[in-house]
Amino acid sequence: MWLEYEGTPLKWQFPLGVLLDSLEISTEDGPVNLKLYVSQIDLTKVIPCENQDTLKINYLSYLKEANALKYPKENKVLNLKTKYIDQLRELVYKNDTSL
Repeated sequence: MWLEYEGTPLKWQFPLGVLLDSLEISTEDGPVNLKLYVSQIDLTKVIPCENQDTLKINYLSYLKEANALKYPKENKVLNLKTKYIDQLRELVYKNDTSL
């Protein structure tokens, strides 16, 4: 599975807000048109997401990279303890915004 915006493959591992900001895509004019593909992935541009274990294994790296894109002058994630990163990942999986 992978997403595309106007011919540009999007990295599934980043939160949508980070992707929109990094590509300077505005949502002020209405919805953003994304294409969802379930096959024909371009492995030179997108990391395949095969299952939840793939996400779990790589979550911290993706979180750090997304944070660096969003906040290039500071990295708020580097000082987080592993237990907090695990809790955050579980909240993301559950779509729980109570944090």
